Amino acid sequence: MCWPACATTTRSTPWPRSPRKRAARRRRGQRAGRGARHPVAGRAIVSGGGMISQSALYQGRVTHRRHVPHPHGFSYRMAQLYLDLDEIDQVFQHRWLWSANRRNLAEWRRSDYLDGASGLPLVQHAPDAALERVHEGKLTREQVVQKFAHAPAQLFDVEERGFLREGYFADLVLVEDVPFTVKREDVLSKCGWSPFEGTTFRSRIASTWVNGQQVWDGSKLVGEPAGQRMTYDR
Repeated sequence: MCWPACATTTRSTPWPRSPRKRAARRRRGQRAGRGARHPVAGRAIVSGGGMISQSALYQGRVTHRRHVPHPHGFSYRMAQLYLDLDEIDQVFQHRWLWSANRRNLAEWRRSDYLDGASGLPLVQHAPDAALERVHEGKLTREQVVQKFAHAPAQLFDVEERGFLREGYFADLVLVEDVPFTVKREDVLSKCGWSPFEGTTFRSRIASTWVNGQQVWDGSKLVGEPAGQRMTYDR
C-alpha cells in the first residue's frame, strides 16, 4: 500500500510576443527536454540504513502555452514524493527536516490518513433537513418523496425500488411531525459528529423498513442487516 504526497513550486512567466524570442524559447525547451512527452525522472531515496526499495522522489516539468486570445505560456518544475507505507520509518530516519509522527518542518503522521474515522454525518439527518423545508413552505411532501425515492431509482434505472407498487421491494420510511434536537450521542456515523448538532427539526423518522424488515424504531437500529444487492435495468 502506498500513499502519494505532492509538493509543487510554480513560476509563471509571460510568453514572449516577438516571434524570434518565441522560437528561441521553444528551442531552449526542446534542448532541455521539456514537455509532457518526456518521462519524469525518479530518484530513489537513500536512508542511513541503505537504499529504499520503493519510495522515490519524482521530478518533472509542467509546460503550458496558448496563442489565443493572447499569447501566453509558462513552465515550472514539480516534484512528487512517492511513499511506501512499509518504508515510512526508514525513509524519515536521520532526516533533519522530515519526520514521522513527530513535529518538524515536513512531518508525516499516520493518524492524518489512516486513523481518522470516516463517515457521512449528513446522511442520517438529510430527510429531516428536507422536511424542514416543507414546514418553511419551500417544498411539498410530494417533492421530498420525489427527490429522495423516485428520482434516484429513475436516474440509475434501479429495478423494483423507489415506488410503493405491487411487487416492489418494501423499502418504507414513516415520518411523524414531532420536534427533536440533534445531539452528538445520537449520531450513528463512525466519525461521531454532525454539522446539525444543536439543530431542532420539526419532523423525525419514526421507523424504517428495508426489504420488508424493520431496521429503525425511531431511536435505534433494530434487527439484523436487511440490505440486498440492487439490480439495474440497463
